[in-house]
Amino acid sequence: MRVQSLLTVLFILCVSAQAQVLQPLGSGLPARVVASYAAGNEYLALFEETSTAEINDFTMARWNGVSWSYYSGLTTPSPVKTVKGTYNFHSIALYHDTMYAAAYMANAERDADVPVSHLYKWDGAKWVAEIGVVDTRNNGIIAMTVFDDKLIVAGLFDNTVNGNPIQNIAAYNGKSWSYLGNSGTAQGTDGVIRTLAVVGNRLYIGGDFLTFAGSSTGNIAYYTAANGGWGGVGSPFKGEVLELGVFNNKIAALGKNATGDKQISIFQGTWANPIGFDSFSISSPTTLMGAGTDLLIGGSFVKNGNGTSLLVYDGASLRFTGNRINGSFNLGQRGDGAFIWGDFTELNTDLQYFSKIESESGNLYGDLFYDVNSNCVKDDAEIGLSNQLVRMVNKVSGTVYFAVTDSSGHFTMAMPAGDYDLSTNPGKHLYGVCLGNNTARIRKGVYSYVSLGYYQLPSIVDVQLGMNAIIPAGSKAGDEVKIIVKIANHGGTALSNGTIHIQHGSEVSAFQSEPMPDNYSNNEAIYSVSNLPAFGEQSIVITTAIPVTAQNADDFKFMVKSGTGLNQKDADTKDNNDTVHLSLSRRGGMITVQKSNIEEGTVDYRQKQWQYRVDFRNVSGSLVKRVVMVDTLDANLPLSRLVLTSFYPNKANYCIEQGRVLVVDFPEANLSSFEANPIGSIGYVMYRVETYQTLPLKTVINNIAMVDYDSKWQAISKNCAVTLVDKTAAVKVIKGGFGLYPNPASNQLNVFGLGAFRNSAWQLVSMTGVAILNGQVSADILSISVKDLAAGIYTLRIGNATALVQIQH
Repeated sequence: MRVQSLLTVLFILCVSAQAQVLQPLGSGLPARVVASYAAGNEYLALFEETSTAEINDFTMARWNGVSWSYYSGLTTPSPVKTVKGTYNFHSIALYHDTMYAAAYMANAERDADVPVSHLYKWDGAKWVAEIGVVDTRNNGIIAMTVFDDKLIVAGLFDNTVNGNPIQNIAAYNGKSWSYLGNSGTAQGTDGVIRTLAVVGNRLYIGGDFLTFAGSSTGNIAYYTAANGGWGGVGSPFKGEVLELGVFNNKIAALGKNATGDKQISIFQGTWANPIGFDSFSISSPTTLMGAGTDLLIGGSFVKNGNGTSLLVYDGASLRFTGNRINGSFNLGQRGDGAFIWGDFTELNTDLQYFSKIESESGNLYGDLFYDVNSNCVKDDAEIGLSNQLVRMVNKVSGTVYFAVTDSSGHFTMAMPAGDYDLSTNPGKHLYGVCLGNNTARIRKGVYSYVSLGYYQLPSIVDVQLGMNAIIPAGSKAGDEVKIIVKIANHGGTALSNGTIHIQHGSEVSAFQSEPMPDNYSNNEAIYSVSNLPAFGEQSIVITTAIPVTAQNADDFKFMVKSGTGLNQKDADTKDNNDTVHLSLSRRGGMITVQKSNIEEGTVDYRQKQWQYRVDFRNVSGSLVKRVVMVDTLDANLPLSRLVLTSFYPNKANYCIEQGRVLVVDFPEANLSSFEANPIGSIGYVMYRVETYQTLPLKTVINNIAMVDYDSKWQAISKNCAVTLVDKTAAVKVIKGGFGLYPNPASNQLNVFGLGAFRNSAWQLVSMTGVAILNGQVSADILSISVKDLAAGIYTLRIGNATALVQIQH
């Protein structure tokens, strides 16, 4: 049970915490990270691939400030598999925008039968070995960095490159490899190099050696870029040096003493005595790295009965941070900042595997949940509200941050210190019960918890249905198409009874679906609702075909509706049905990426919401396993909430970066090539934006979507402009021959001149594209009660005719 008092947590952390909190990057990474690198605004992380049967299989992830890209395919070479050791991918680097990965053979029972290349690079499509650089039958590369515009690799190896020997360290200038040292016979080290650190124009080298370039240096040496000079700074420990870090213009070293215990020493002209942990009952440092003027130290530490895995050293004293890290991890450095990677979970935030460490921010984390007993505490049995947006606004600067709740309703966000307003709208029929928790005070270095409990009547039953079609470009009569049916449960109880009915005209003869219907006859498929989770969703994917007799003007209707049993209990039956029309001319998957506004580019300026759709397709000649859509929303959009209303493929994660960049990740998209299987090559995202204020008349909101396919190629949509207009200025029938009055209407809308529309279906559709009312024309005059509808602009559709209707009260 996550029971936390906000005041209690703040008090404890303020007393003991130093300013270091974790910050998520997008939706995170899926598995343990074994190597990392950072440069500029980018991070690289090599994680263990768990989706394949291959052992020791790794994928590179690259963070560009908004989203992660994946580059898979790093595996153990065949010659290494026979030596029964471990092929550790110890290090990665980014050099001249090319990614490199390097490996080391550890605990092998014997040497490989043939030399193995230990350095790999991404050539734009796959990982390739850099033959002839570090090719050995044992050991390999342990550390890499970029220094003096050169790629530096180091470890334990002897090799010959361009006729020159290289010993344990080498440099690449973009054209050729060379040794580091005075000459081919006086270069490198006489032992293993385990760590590299760049300080200004110096490269520091640490490990288990005594000489560099043939001269005595101790186990920490340096190489100077300006003149190629080198030297040593001695040996702070009797044993080897494991890690080097830089903080406040000082070098920190983690190494082993004569008995094998790990110690930390600081160099500023001379080596100081090791940092003392005398006041700790347990002290076992395992990693370190600089963060501005502080040194972060990871490991296992206990003091006065309190334990932690992360300490901060300010040059004079050691202090706890507020982090609660469980598992093994390493620390990395990016300029004056630090980050954490490994196989860990931070228990405040549930962050795993990789995270930035923010030294100037605090962290707000919390739970958004269905509070059954209204006590504002998330009890074990209470349901978290997943994939919901939490909006946080700084009361002084107005800066907006968004967090998306995970599968358990948990969320986290690092933000600058200050006071914030919190808001969220988790769905229909829910209202907040933690009324005092709509503000939060963020303090530097402090983890602050907030409980966002929402309640609804236990008797609420509400199912919402939606349909969307996927039609490949250039579809002809007889071609396959898909229809995606979404079933959403807005109630707090799982549904295990009731039925869903899907109907189509007799012209359509092909019908398959996943899952299969319980019954299919007379052009109607019936599905039993089975264990639809509280506040959850299920999908039905229909594969059908455009009739072979179809002409361009033909329209084939599919309709979904809930059965009588659900309708009798449903709290809002207006969204218990939906319709989709198939035709040869329908847009969808027409180009590589297409973004459109459901309202066709114009929205009434009084409206505070509208919808977008992004269609994408795989036009390459091979399967695309992963797709990421990045949609940069206009900076002038006062975004309050964003709701994914429908998407395909069905498994996706989303987040909002930088306050306005929507990122939707399809980790298992598996889009076939368009030529091989047109209907299997297409996906889409539909979402609704909601604003916290209206926008001035004639405002134009611009948006462009980008879709990344397996991190190998990208496609960008044309600009999708939405113009805010006054749709009541000339309310009229847009297309067709009927009339209506009064318009605006408040109680009843009358439609006349319907002689040509007898037996036609009619719909009254909201500005968000939802069919609010529907029926069938049975006379020349139709009267529609609108007294219970929200004020706004609606579209009346009768057959192929449409009209704009204003409802006002």
